[in-house]
Amino acid sequence: MEIAIGEKFGIDPALFKGRELKPADVQLLIDEKAVVMVKTSEPWPSVAPEVKDANRIKCWEPEEAKAQFKAQFLERFEELSN
Repeated sequence: MEIAIGEKFGIDPALFKGRELKPADVQLLIDEKAVVMVKTSEPWPSVAPEVKDANRIKCWEPEEAKAQFKAQFLERFEELSN
């Protein structure tokens, strides 16, 4: 998946394995699981971190999510374009 995303957006897939990015991605996934995924009897691997801050996950309706994504994208795009 990382290769496909990298190719689509012109990002070196090796960056997805970076020392800072990978742990942050895993932590966010753990926090998302605590909030939005159905509880299962199958546990996460023992090396998975504990939930850090599930309150930072805000669930939006699709239209709100789209508007929030677009606003953040445009803000970051403007930062990078200057």
